[in-house]
Amino acid sequence: MKATKYIQRIAKKTTWFLFFFGIVFLLNQQAFAQDEKVLEKIVQLGLPNSEIYQIIFTLLQWLLQIFTLLAVMGFIISGIIFITAGASGRADSARAWLVNTIIGVIVGLSGYIVINFIDKILKGEVQSYF
Repeated sequence: MKATKYIQRIAKKTTWFLFFFGIVFLLNQQAFAQDEKVLEKIVQLGLPNSEIYQIIFTLLQWLLQIFTLLAVMGFIISGIIFITAGASGRADSARAWLVNTIIGVIVGLSGYIVINFIDKILKGEVQSYF
């Protein structure tokens, strides 16, 4: 009982420390909006100067590739668990992994389809029949 109170007290102190540290850090920032030297440094960073929707679309393509990698890993892990299950109850765990991976793939791909559809609507590439 004493250990949990001690842990709660440390967690509370840590939370307050991080909160106040964050406030001090955020309030200490200077505004460099009109400093030309800072603007020159920003230009030298090599950031893309394309339109925002192209940057977001590229980011979504990267996220889809990461998502695909995670989905393949989920299928592989569930297959390994299923193969090594034998007569134990791990086969149910493997089925749960497989079902959750399939649900994740469906949710992720439907989100990608919706985002692409909204992108095409905003670009005016989709005909409206309403």
